[in-house]
Amino acid sequence: MDIQTLVRPLEQMEAALGALYLEFSRVFVSDGEAHALFSRLSQEEKSHLMLIQFEKRLMKQNPGLLGEVNLEPGAILEVCDRAEKARRHAGRMTLREAVELALALEGSDAESYIRDLQGGGSPELVRLVKNLRAGDHAHHQALLAFAQSRGFAKAGEKRG
Repeated sequence: MDIQTLVRPLEQMEAALGALYLEFSRVFVSDGEAHALFSRLSQEEKSHLMLIQFEKRLMKQNPGLLGEVNLEPGAILEVCDRAEKARRHAGRMTLREAVELALALEGSDAESYIRDLQGGGSPELVRLVKNLRAGDHAHHQALLAFAQSRGFAKAGEKRG
């Protein structure tokens, strides 16, 4: 699999989530805590995107080290689609709906790309995947803590 084919879905997912969280930060600007949370998540998604782009450059320098990696981008592209649709309708969502959606996206099956990639690939690719996984987990935990602080008990009961 070529590098661009491999990382493009990941780039799209991080960009879509970043745009969604930025829109949520705008929609919930009057709620300081929600605004701060979504602003931070948006910035972190941008940094994830920059990390992917950096690692992509490293992998391009050593394409033979990429190895045989199978990526099924379906779940990743589904996250992109859901995030884009939600971004267009963010102004009509309640804070609870926004948090529940963000929790679902951060805990979705798109994380399966981690399992798919662990068996092969370059050290750069393995490092990238581990860092993205850690970011997904941190986002999920931050959203869960926020949901619980707001009494959105059911928001964190089920991942995915």
